[in-house]
Amino acid sequence: MLEWRGDEELVVGDVRFTLAPAQAPRVDPSGAPDCFVLRKPRWMVECYEQLQADAPARNIVELGIDRGGSTALLALLLEPHKLVSVDVRKTRVDALDAFIASHKLQDRVRPYFDVDQADRARLESIVDAEIGHAALDLVIDDASHLFPETCVSFNLLFPRLRPGGLYVIEDWSWQHMRDDRLESELSTPEAHERLARHLAAGVPEDKTPPLSFLILELALTAGYAENIVAEILNLRRGWAVVRRGSAELDRDSFDIAAAYGGLGRSVLSGHSSR
Repeated sequence: MLEWRGDEELVVGDVRFTLAPAQAPRVDPSGAPDCFVLRKPRWMVECYEQLQADAPARNIVELGIDRGGSTALLALLLEPHKLVSVDVRKTRVDALDAFIASHKLQDRVRPYFDVDQADRARLESIVDAEIGHAALDLVIDDASHLFPETCVSFNLLFPRLRPGGLYVIEDWSWQHMRDDRLESELSTPEAHERLARHLAAGVPEDKTPPLSFLILELALTAGYAENIVAEILNLRRGWAVVRRGSAELDRDSFDIAAAYGGLGRSVLSGHSSR
């Protein structure tokens, strides 16, 4: 279904996607339902294509809509029975609404706005209303990329996956990438002096763990309780795919922080604000 026109342009059916880096200006392309900006590199789109080939997904929850490109792509590429997408932005995306209408997807693609992924009650009510007691096949988190917020939605949605279902966490390594760039930029004495002046101005210390802490928790859980995390299928910079194990998980009380045993907690002790 994917027709590539170079690494930065993709056509799926009658819809064109322009791939743009995450740091590009956040502008709509044409505002039309057949033209979207997609903030994902080509390799990531191909990973989603492979996921669909390996394990077709009927019920999908997507965290993070941005300008609608990813939602439109998922609807065309994965052809789900129900795709529920949420975003913290308050205003709807006209191009996405027009795309849904023109492709007659009103009953299958359900975007919600003004929804914080850390608002467990709101997120839970939306999933309950749209999918009910049916299991999820796929969850995609491309929302805040912050550890506390991501953990809230993970603890809610991971137990709702069917055994063997997949949980994708995008951009989990962005803080490490930022640090890498910072170290490179601080290669001169002048840069060190500018940073020292900046810190002396009173920048508050952030003690919140990076999102990569969750990836470590998942890896430790895979070693301690493979019936919870069966495996981490694909882990690379900015991309992690977790397969749910066969255990019955309590949807109300599940907490990944309690899933990896005493040794796992000792490995991570001193590195978490919990």
